[in-house]
Amino acid sequence: MFGQLFYNPNNNLQAFQNTMEGAWRVDSVTLDRVDSRTLAFTFKSENEMNKILETRPWSFSSIPLVLKPWTSTTSQYSYDYTHYKFWVQVHRLPTDWVSEETIRQIAAAAGLVTKVKIDTKGFSSYTDGKAE
Repeated sequence: MFGQLFYNPNNNLQAFQNTMEGAWRVDSVTLDRVDSRTLAFTFKSENEMNKILETRPWSFSSIPLVLKPWTSTTSQYSYDYTHYKFWVQVHRLPTDWVSEETIRQIAAAAGLVTKVKIDTKGFSSYTDGKAE
């Protein structure tokens, strides 16, 4: 798997590796610099890598970490790190405004909306939409 921090790639690599191993709950991850911005991650199993990819988004020190699964047909220098999926949370909407269409319109200001999820908890509405 390859990845880039969205900005400020000069973080302490060992601190980054230790933090991500703990966050990802893996026994070990090998981390290598491909270039000044790109990192290569190697895991003990493909299942560990897939779990990490499925539970995105990830960040380090509040900096988004853009991850891409490795494919044998793609050069390590050909991956696009310009897009990042994240959750847009919309709080305290009036109850009659809580709809998939409204959330989709609000989240679209951040990018392409791929999923909308609406959760109502108690007397307040908690809504979010996934945007990239």
